[in-house]
Amino acid sequence: MAIACYINIYHSYSDRGAFVQKEAFNSIEVDQEEIKVGEKLPRWKGSEAPIVTAYDGHQLCLDYRSAIPSLAKQFTIKEGEEQLVDEGILSQNYGVTCYSLTTVKVLHPEIIYIGDIQLPDPVRQELKGCKGHGMVAWPNNDGFEGTFHLNYAHINGPCYAAEGRFLFADGSSIERAWLKTSDDFQTFLLTGLFRIHHPDGPDSIALFKNHHRYGFELFLDEKQPYVREWCRNERIRRMAWNGYDYDSYDLKVMDFQIDDESQKDCMTLNLTLHNEYERNGIYQICQQGGSYLTNNYDQKIYEPSASIDGWENGELKKKTRKRK
Repeated sequence: MAIACYINIYHSYSDRGAFVQKEAFNSIEVDQEEIKVGEKLPRWKGSEAPIVTAYDGHQLCLDYRSAIPSLAKQFTIKEGEEQLVDEGILSQNYGVTCYSLTTVKVLHPEIIYIGDIQLPDPVRQELKGCKGHGMVAWPNNDGFEGTFHLNYAHINGPCYAAEGRFLFADGSSIERAWLKTSDDFQTFLLTGLFRIHHPDGPDSIALFKNHHRYGFELFLDEKQPYVREWCRNERIRRMAWNGYDYDSYDLKVMDFQIDDESQKDCMTLNLTLHNEYERNGIYQICQQGGSYLTNNYDQKIYEPSASIDGWENGELKKKTRKRK
């Protein structure tokens, strides 16, 4: 499951025509198998999605018919390039204008392995234990270095799991991460519940399944711990009516417990969360993982919201009630 491109959304601000700042708002992964020539670019948000006219793994061609005539054109985005595809005005207040900028960045889908970890061999036997040291590099500049393990594997053949240090492209890191192979043994995927060290903020506890963030990420802020919600690496923003417009809000952390001792190679996170916009909106959440993953949501209490930045993503849907 290789990532073909990112759809990046930025917010850019100007004060009476002078540029103030630009900040990243959202980043959406598009997998290689999702891209179909002649169809719309999947996972596009807001405006009409551009049509894919060509894609060969190294170059993506788009035909975009924007409401802004100057942006209604064709794009050829080569591997490693990022191009602005759409822009629009979000708000104008007291001379400050906020623009939404949507770009597409194309990645080389190849995942690089360093070490003797993917050599095929037809001889099979049960081999339990370590295989040796190796490294993996992903197209988005994430990286991993650690020990690879065998279980019912080929001699000198593909490994089924690895344990070591995972480094994200933004400088965040997991000191003890677990990777699992995909079903076809073509790639290693981050899976489990891990403590993440962020270079410019508090540590967090996040759940991953097949390299995607899911569920709740707990940020261990000393003054006020808080959570962010994720579905397939996309940030979930809950929306509620405030009497004038819809506002986004997060669930409040009432209590949490982190258990990384009771089960071998497995961290457990228990959360008590409060939704102030729902009557009796107290949620008890258990997330668990380590060398494996279990996602124990009680769906009678909570289902992952499908409202991401105000749009529906086709996952489980949960309506937000108005404040009473």
